[in-house]
Amino acid sequence: MPAVENVNGQAIVLHVDHKDKRDPKQWKGFKFGVPFEYSMHNFLLRYYLAENGIDPDKDVQIRVVPPPEMVANLRAGNLDGYLSPDPFNQRAVWEKVGFIHMLTKDIWEGHPCCAFACSQKFANANPNTYGALLRAIIDATQYSNNHDNRKEIAEAIAPKNYLNQPVPVIQQVLTGYYADGLGEIQNVPDRIDFDPFPWHSMGVWILTQMKRWGYIEATSIIRHCRAGLPGGRNRQVNGRNGLLRSG
Repeated sequence: MPAVENVNGQAIVLHVDHKDKRDPKQWKGFKFGVPFEYSMHNFLLRYYLAENGIDPDKDVQIRVVPPPEMVANLRAGNLDGYLSPDPFNQRAVWEKVGFIHMLTKDIWEGHPCCAFACSQKFANANPNTYGALLRAIIDATQYSNNHDNRKEIAEAIAPKNYLNQPVPVIQQVLTGYYADGLGEIQNVPDRIDFDPFPWHSMGVWILTQMKRWGYIEATSIIRHCRAGLPGGRNRQVNGRNGLLRSG
């Protein structure tokens, strides 16, 4: 995983019928949606539930639901809530079927979200293509990191051939000035942010959560942690952009 496309940019959404259940201890029996079993969303949700005394494997159901289908499933009563990438959290508020219980940045500030990943085989066989893709993502994240550009970006990615979402929904996410579905307007400029290079510590946290919930064996953590930071080609591309780090 040579690059992170954005950090933060997720939220826990609950159905509007649960406005009286803001304490996670009241969520036993709830059905939650996440995009994928091996996703950041799943592990953040599990972490948050466990921190509040809820066993994610016994006290609730966690289902895999494609993010574009989450609002419809919430409306239909198939889900009580979900942890999803934006803009599908804000879309639930827009549709008046859900509210934002919590931004995931308040669980882990600066956590990775969407990412660019490829196999070592692809990078070795196509070094120019790999380098061009990585540099394009770095350029895009740098442009997106400037808040002055975010309304323009919202308009560019709203059409059907991209996110197929109302422009105001995306603007609320990118600017961090948004309705929370509880009757309040929030101003959180770093609701979503853009920082392209992953930290080794991000991988360590993800691996420990995967071990915690039985997705991998302990030996996998040791093996991957020993692997360390990305090597040669990634360092060259990052170095040309003046953005190497090793934390």
